[in-house]
Amino acid sequence: MNRLKNTLAALTLCCAFVSVCSAQTPLPERDARFVTKLKQELGLSSDQAAQVDSLYAACNQALQLLQADIDRIEASDASEKEITMRVSIKSQEKKDLKEERELALLRILTEDQRTAYETDIKPAKPAVLHFGIHNRADCKVCTR
Repeated sequence: MNRLKNTLAALTLCCAFVSVCSAQTPLPERDARFVTKLKQELGLSSDQAAQVDSLYAACNQALQLLQADIDRIEASDASEKEITMRVSIKSQEKKDLKEERELALLRILTEDQRTAYETDIKPAKPAVLHFGIHNRADCKVCTR
């Protein structure tokens, strides 16, 4: 719990830094489409929309830094075993950051918006894999 509080505090600082920083990198196309869909389907207030934009911008910047670290590690002269271990750690950090972004997003939403988000926009992964990679929001098996 303490780790989560520290992470959320750091994420809040990142959001503040990104909002001040004028040289923001654009969101990846997938994230930009997701944020747009989120704003449209949930009817976010202007304050919520600004918080979501700031959250995704901060996380995007942190994810890019982690990816740069991974690229640097892979290009290093270290042994394969060490490279694999260090890349695995950085990949886990990326996964953790995305999970923390999800939790922060849920805190921004109201209870009704959270319910709509969890059922319509981002349904939970099913316990059984089926049909390969697909849109879980439109899948009849996933939305049961």
